[in-house]
Amino acid sequence: MKQTFIKGTLILIAASLISRVLGFVYRIFLSRIIGAEGMGLFQMAFPILILIITIVTAGLPVAISKLVAEAVVENTRRRVRRILYLSFLIVTVLSAIFTVLLIYYAPMISTTFLQDERSYYALVAMSPIITIAALSAILRGYFQGLQNMNPTAVSQIFEQILRISAVIYFANLWLPKGVEYATAGAMVGMVCGELMGLIILFAYYLRFRNRPFDTPIVQKVKKQSRRQVLYSIAQTAIPITFSRAIGSLTYALEPIVIAKSLAIAGVATYAATAYYGQLAGMVIPLLLFPTVFTYSLSVTLIPSISEANALEQSKSITTRVRQSIHFSLIISVYFSVILFTQAELLGKVLYNQPEIKTALQILAPLGIFLYLQSPLAGILQGLGKANETMYNSLFGAIIKLAAVYFLATQPSLGIIGAVIAIGISFVSVTLLHLRSTLKYIKVQYPISDILKFCFITVVLILSTVIGNHLFSNSKDWLHVSLVSFCSLVVYILFLLGMKLLSTEDLIRFKIINRK
Repeated sequence: MKQTFIKGTLILIAASLISRVLGFVYRIFLSRIIGAEGMGLFQMAFPILILIITIVTAGLPVAISKLVAEAVVENTRRRVRRILYLSFLIVTVLSAIFTVLLIYYAPMISTTFLQDERSYYALVAMSPIITIAALSAILRGYFQGLQNMNPTAVSQIFEQILRISAVIYFANLWLPKGVEYATAGAMVGMVCGELMGLIILFAYYLRFRNRPFDTPIVQKVKKQSRRQVLYSIAQTAIPITFSRAIGSLTYALEPIVIAKSLAIAGVATYAATAYYGQLAGMVIPLLLFPTVFTYSLSVTLIPSISEANALEQSKSITTRVRQSIHFSLIISVYFSVILFTQAELLGKVLYNQPEIKTALQILAPLGIFLYLQSPLAGILQGLGKANETMYNSLFGAIIKLAAVYFLATQPSLGIIGAVIAIGISFVSVTLLHLRSTLKYIKVQYPISDILKFCFITVVLILSTVIGNHLFSNSKDWLHVSLVSFCSLVVYILFLLGMKLLSTEDLIRFKIINRK
């Protein structure tokens, strides 16, 4: 069933929101079961998996989407099946090779690179995910080429539901054997979730594979030689692979660099693993949760900016950029203040780890830069400057890893040095994105609005302080909920009163979504 671009986008955004919330919930439960140390082992192994999947899929899903869409225009089902067959063959061979390599080298990776031999069990347990995730990626690319986003959305949601249940079950089942086995059990639960997603996608494929294409006009496209087809695939897949590999490689190197840096600083292996578990498995997910909203904004910005750019409507581009920055600031200020002022209680209520307070309070004010990243990246991609986002991300990754090594090796800083380094990367990447944006768009954000946001930030902080005093006798979860809600009411009232938010703004925001 072919869908309009907007409908398909909205379906994916809704599914992403649900999936993100469910993913956040399962991390909360998991952290309560295996603790900071177990989360450290989990977060050490997980980036290795992401890197391997990135290499195995090699940008093929996007290339498949493009080629399938072309085949639909030609109404050549045989070509679609050939594309799928070759893609399945490529990822099956690659995933089999990397699965064997991962299992074989798991002992060396766990001891030499991750600096904790207990991570071996998680590395081996997660190995089946490589093949399952790669095959799922191919099918998602196929359905996106058909402009049918329902299979992707449904599979994501059910995958997360089963993952939560399976992760909790296997982690609890193997916890008596030790935290390393409980972490491996969590990975087995992830395998179950991924398998559910693949089964749903394959069921959709069996349902739609023989249906006629929903295309009113059959257009004959010039046939391409095998070399031309391979070139087309490479032209699409290679830049995407390189761009994603940067993020995945940084993600994989981060725990290695942090572990080695903390070892140099004199921190014991077990303590370093627990510290990293708190940072990567508890603090960072809390910081990333608000990106659900800014990511949705960036998704709608890409086609909107692209359309205006094609029509050479520079004024329209400038307006949309200013609006996107404005609404990102509205979201950023509120969440940054709440995460900063409620850091200890959030750690206690969600993870039973109030000691994450220090790390969260360091990063929360810098969350404003993090939440601006996605919209700025969306603007650059809409302008056809995706390479600039890649270069900026690469430069930011280098800065982060270098800062981690320099700061975390200082005995006086330890894990706090790594926290500061991550904050530096937030600021550097966002400023680089902003610089790139200003090269192509001459946009000015009113200084008066910036001053208003500064004033409202102070008001919001005061409202949380008052709320903390008024609700100090409440249960922790109720305390956080009441302070967050009351502060939100105060925040919205001041936004309306100082004309930073209006009915007209909301209508314009809808227009951005609609286009």
